[in-house]
Amino acid sequence: MSYNALTVGAAEVFQLVGLAPGPEIGQATIANLVALPVPVLRAALRERVCRTIG
Repeated sequence: MSYNALTVGAAEVFQLVGLAPGPEIGQATIANLVALPVPVLRAALRERVCRTIG
């Protein structure tokens, strides 16, 4: 899947998540990393999942 298929916000989330150390990271930690409220982060994650399996 290309970042070009994502909205700017969702692409930014996935670029920044790549900076997190370790193999697993929780939603609250990701939200803090990207400076977004958890509900906004969840929308970005849903977008990525929907575009992957859609």
